[in-house]
Amino acid sequence: MIYEITNQFPNEMILSDDGGPHISLYQPTHRHYPENKQDLISYNLRGPINKFVVVNNSFHIKPLIQAFQSVENYQLLGLSQNNFTLYQGNRYGFSEIEIDSDIPRTLEAVLGKQQTDPSLTHGSFGGVGRPAVFHGQGDKKAEDDKDTEKYFRYVDHYVYENYSKASSMPLILVSLKEYHTQFKNLSSNPYLIEENIDCSYDSVEVEQLQSKILETNKSLNMKKQKKI
Repeated sequence: MIYEITNQFPNEMILSDDGGPHISLYQPTHRHYPENKQDLISYNLRGPINKFVVVNNSFHIKPLIQAFQSVENYQLLGLSQNNFTLYQGNRYGFSEIEIDSDIPRTLEAVLGKQQTDPSLTHGSFGGVGRPAVFHGQGDKKAEDDKDTEKYFRYVDHYVYENYSKASSMPLILVSLKEYHTQFKNLSSNPYLIEENIDCSYDSVEVEQLQSKILETNKSLNMKKQKKI
C-alpha cells in the first residue's frame, strides 16, 4: 500500500462528540512484506507505539498529539567549500538523500569555466632576451571568495527549489563555522533555521552528529514551547 508520512497533526481528523462509547485501538504494524499485508495503516508514525485499547466517551488521541507536538522531522545541509550533501531525519536517526548523479554538486562541476582565475600580466625585466617574469594582479583569496559565493548561491537555490519548498521541513546547516555567516547572509531559503551545527560534515562521526542534532532540536522545542 502506498502512503505518505504525516508530518503535521491531521486537523481534518473527525472526532465524534455524540457521547460514545468510543473505542481507541493502538497497535504496532508490520513494516515489511508479506507481514504488512495484514495491516491497514491509517497513520505512519516515526516511532513505535504501545499496544493498548481504550473504551470511553471520547477518542483517546493523546499518543497522536504527542507524536506531533515537537519538531521531529528535519533536513540537514552538509556544506563545504567544494561540495554538499543532503540528509533527512527525525529524533530516531537520519539518512542521506540520494541526489541524481546528473546534478552538479561540486564547486568545479557547478562553475566549470566560470571559475575566476587570478589576472596575470608579464613583462621583461633586466634586459632584452631575458625570460618574461609573470606577476599576478588579482588576490587569490578574493578570487576564491567570489567562487565560493557563486557556489553557495547555487546550493541555496537548488536545495530550496527541489527539497525545502516541497517538504517545508526545518533545514539545519552543518558546516565549518567560517561558512555559517557567509551562507546565511546570501540564503533566500525561509526554512533555513538560525541554529546550526559547527563541524565538518564529511569527517564527523555519525554518533557525534546525531548528538549535535538532538541538542539543536531540543533548543528548537524549548523556543517553540516558550512561544506557545
